[in-house]
Amino acid sequence: MNTLRLLIRADAGVNIGMGHVMRCMALAEEAAKQGHDVFFAGSGIPAIATERMEKHRIAHIMMPRAGGSDADALATLNVATRINPDWIIVDNYGLGASWEAAVGSGKWKVMAIDDLPSRKHACDILLDQNLDAPNRAESIVPGKCVQLLGLNYTLIRKEFMRPSRQDASSSRDAVRVLITLGGGASQGLLQRIIATVLMGPLDDQHQDSISNSKHTLHLCRGTADMPAHLGKADVIVSAGGSTCWEASIMGKPLILLCLAENQRNIVRSLVSKKCALEVESPFDDSMEMRLTSLLTLLATDVSLRSTMSQHISRLVDGKGAMRVLEILSREANHENCLPC
Repeated sequence: MNTLRLLIRADAGVNIGMGHVMRCMALAEEAAKQGHDVFFAGSGIPAIATERMEKHRIAHIMMPRAGGSDADALATLNVATRINPDWIIVDNYGLGASWEAAVGSGKWKVMAIDDLPSRKHACDILLDQNLDAPNRAESIVPGKCVQLLGLNYTLIRKEFMRPSRQDASSSRDAVRVLITLGGGASQGLLQRIIATVLMGPLDDQHQDSISNSKHTLHLCRGTADMPAHLGKADVIVSAGGSTCWEASIMGKPLILLCLAENQRNIVRSLVSKKCALEVESPFDDSMEMRLTSLLTLLATDVSLRSTMSQHISRLVDGKGAMRVLEILSREANHENCLPC
């Protein structure tokens, strides 16, 4: 196997969360494990992620804050000139076809990771790991572009594969609820959801303190062991992001809130596959009533939890990063075949 040099370009931040960085970390960590050279260029990446990079021998390159696509392309080209990668991998909604054309420019191959079906691309490989990705329109990519579409290419970190999950379909009532909305969620919404899980919907006349709840709240900030928290949960309340695929590998029923337009297809697909329930209109004043209803249903209906657990556990096998790396290696050597 030839050693690859990979330059990954992804950012994190208050408004965009950690999803782009963490799914790229799944690919980066698998690549480093296989002996490839990995360079991770990004801005706003918190210490919990940079510490992971150091642990896995992934070089972290700090990028300047967003100055527009053209400026970012120039900065990325400066990095690429120094390290001469086989592939430049980008996961960023703000960097599209013009960025890819400028960065590729005939010298370097570009792979774009994107789950927005209407964006145009000028890349050599397009990775869309969503359930409905096979329906993506081909007209938005170059004719030469290799498209990796669907859950076979889902990027999930290895620690989610460890056999430590607890059965979400046990005969008892569900009592452990994990709330995880991602780094980009508003604190106000998070507080409303926490209060609802602990106390149920409260009207303006009866705003009891959550300190009076019979339930126990454990607040985990910047946790380094997300699989352990997922494994202990009976039900997961989440946004429609990468956590959905992590829950899938662990067979956990989901209650989902669509917090951004790019999450709409994920939420819709998982609900249609009977893997999740949706809290519709999460930003309006009656969100708490709908969430309470769904929580009560899942907490007490063992059969429903069991069915949802079975359905969601069939979606993802955790081998997406390995498949993608095999294709990157083959395409770097001008071979054209996809692993099954």
